[in-house]
Amino acid sequence: MGDLEGAREQHAMALGTFESTLGSNHPYVGVTAVNVGRVDVRRGDLERALPELERGRAILEHALGSAHPHVDFARLGLAELELARHRPERALAVLPVARTECGETARTLCAELMFARAKAQHDSGDGAAADQAAAAALALLGTTVADAELRQRITAWDERRLDAVVAG
Repeated sequence: MGDLEGAREQHAMALGTFESTLGSNHPYVGVTAVNVGRVDVRRGDLERALPELERGRAILEHALGSAHPHVDFARLGLAELELARHRPERALAVLPVARTECGETARTLCAELMFARAKAQHDSGDGAAADQAAAAALALLGTTVADAELRQRITAWDERRLDAVVAG
């Protein structure tokens, strides 16, 4: 997982710098607030994550509009939070409508969103929909390092899930 405490500290410092230099409603502030919240989710500090994720989403929606990929990034953080709270239905509700076509710059984000959808559908008991979402996520991935890392995470999750079905 890496140094999550250090990551949180660095993101929090960047957040303070952006707020003081750019103002509290700048998109950089929104993205950085989401980064702080996502690190908090990974650290297991779910109560601390929620206000940062909600604040980031609100800033980004106001500044960029609800259809912007940065807003989807914030929704991904909120979905990860709901999954960590074992509330897959709420995770599905916060995720944007599934996309099968994405611009090149947003392909990895779209795949991340589809993977979150797959996990939420699985946790909700809809294995068939989870299979489709995981396959769609894999189909979106290209050849970048980030894509390769996400492909590995999806494949490992899918293998654990299938092993549990076979063992069950």
